[in-house]
Amino acid sequence: MKRIVIMLTSVAAVALLGAGCGTTAHQASFNNDYTPPPGAGIEVGEVTNGTGHEFEAKVTAELRHALADELAKQGLLYIGGERGKLILVTRIVEFKKGSTWRRYLYPGWGEAILAIRCDLKDGERVVGGVQARRSFKYANPKAMIWRNLFEVLAEDVAKDLRAKIRP
Repeated sequence: MKRIVIMLTSVAAVALLGAGCGTTAHQASFNNDYTPPPGAGIEVGEVTNGTGHEFEAKVTAELRHALADELAKQGLLYIGGERGKLILVTRIVEFKKGSTWRRYLYPGWGEAILAIRCDLKDGERVVGGVQARRSFKYANPKAMIWRNLFEVLAEDVAKDLRAKIRP
């Protein structure tokens, strides 16, 4: 009986840990006929809500701020000067704030999700794009986990772009 209890406890712990993980997918690419100028900077352009749903929080402003912060950390934020400039035009395609207390009760139940699609523009020409999606399924003591979601997704985007643009 003791072995069965230990086995069931182990299976439940593994299931909860596996369910507690979030998902991530992100990719940046440039058109085949375009190579970004070395040292190009990226300006955060318009950020729009393409989900068709209204949000109580200023979701677009939060994402815009997170993108600018992470691009700056990667040395990619355009702040003027002679270096080339690309514009990142972003559309939120999925957003779910989630519920911290539900994630405490059962991981995945109060899942927070953010997915974006971006166009990279050189002037008016679209020269590349970025797609990114993140979700958090686990409980976090921070009351505003959805803000963390913006920061983590923006970090994914900035790192993908850093890998594509030579310093």
